[in-house]
Amino acid sequence: MGSAVDGAAPAPAGRDLESGRAEASAWLLLKILRHRGITVEGRARERIVSCTDVETLDAWGDLALRVSSPEELFA
Repeated sequence: MGSAVDGAAPAPAGRDLESGRAEASAWLLLKILRHRGITVEGRARERIVSCTDVETLDAWGDLALRVSSPEELFA
């Protein structure tokens, strides 16, 4: 097992930094939409949580501040 950095718990075995960033970005994107009252279900939710490209997730995060439906993220 690796040691904690700056008090953070070590990443589980098999997870690299990039996949952790993608997971965190997807979680934050869903949180932003939820707080805006936008429900994300089905294919839209699957598309967000399965995305591994951090740049794409960041772009969707910017759009999440302006869209009125999850489908608008992908237009």
